Amino acid sequence: MINPQHVLLLHHLRTFLDQAAEAGIPAAPLKGAHLITSVYPMKEDRGGMCDVDVLVRPRDFQRAGQVLEGMGYKRRELPQRRRTEAEFYEAGYALELQGGRRVLLELHRQLVQIRRHPVNYNALWGRATPGDLDGAPCLRLSPEDHLLHAALHLMTDRFKAPARALRDVALLITSGGADLDIVTARARRWRCERALWLLLSLLHEVSPELELTAALSRLSPPRPVRHALRTLVPNVDGLRWPALGKRSGQVVVWPLLFDGVGPLLGFTAAYARLRLADLIQP
Repeated sequence: MINPQHVLLLHHLRTFLDQAAEAGIPAAPLKGAHLITSVYPMKEDRGGMCDVDVLVRPRDFQRAGQVLEGMGYKRRELPQRRRTEAEFYEAGYALELQGGRRVLLELHRQLVQIRRHPVNYNALWGRATPGDLDGAPCLRLSPEDHLLHAALHLMTDRFKAPARALRDVALLITSGGADLDIVTARARRWRCERALWLLLSLLHEVSPELELTAALSRLSPPRPVRHALRTLVPNVDGLRWPALGKRSGQVVVWPLLFDGVGPLLGFTAAYARLRLADLIQP
């Protein structure tokens, strides 16, 4: 099944990858852009994809943005968040097309805030392998890194709709060859064991044929945390009980997904500092 929106987004992503390669900028597609061109069966529609995500090294971040602007993209700034945006892990770009259509591209220099998850990016790039996306040169991150990124992204979204991510992860394991021993060991270093545990716990229930028991045992958080997380996220429908809105869901679920009090307090303090700076210098 061909999704016209995917065709549109991937066409423009391929153009950017070609331009980036000509400028000497290595780039790696993330999330849906990577998955539907690697592990998804050709006839399976992953569902709506509203944008594409690409990772570049921090030293190439500004130049990659200039490549996009040279292609007609406009950067979408965070209103009154100058200091936060200066340290943010991604920047959004929009390309306006005829007929009111728009292509959105999220340019990443990190997978997530570095103060939240200490990803070793030198090692991550060292594991990446040369590849292509429909003929355009790019780098492909390891399947283990893509799986962990799925857990990080669900944590950011507070597990509000995990069903598609579960299918992504199942394919990263079965078709992509992700090694769960490597994934669980790396999750500790990235400080995302709880998020990964919740993701795999849900996956175990919908795909019992996958061998996830050992990984779940290694990742298992303290019993009160396990109980609280599965009460708040009982099934693949995501955050449904109690009926929490965006802000209340963030307050209740977000702290539980951090691997302990120390990482939670450290990130909270860093984020509060940025928001204060935004207020002082809007």
